[in-house]
Amino acid sequence: MYKVIPDELIAALHQGRLLIISTSKAIRQSKQTALERNRYICEMADKIFFVGVTSKSSLCQLKDDYRSKLYGE
Repeated sequence: MYKVIPDELIAALHQGRLLIISTSKAIRQSKQTALERNRYICEMADKIFFVGVTSKSSLCQLKDDYRSKLYGE
């Protein structure tokens, strides 16, 4: 994801406030690798907050699949 961590992220990373996750070694994300990453994040999370997800959004299925973890519902 990063060959070198940007300076503005280093403090948060060292303080444990930032987690950088990549589920693929691919240089560019494909729709499939993005879906795998998003599912992984949903599995790890205690609560999930989706903003602006409509029935046409690629995140709509994830929102439905993880409805029990939704924040504020």
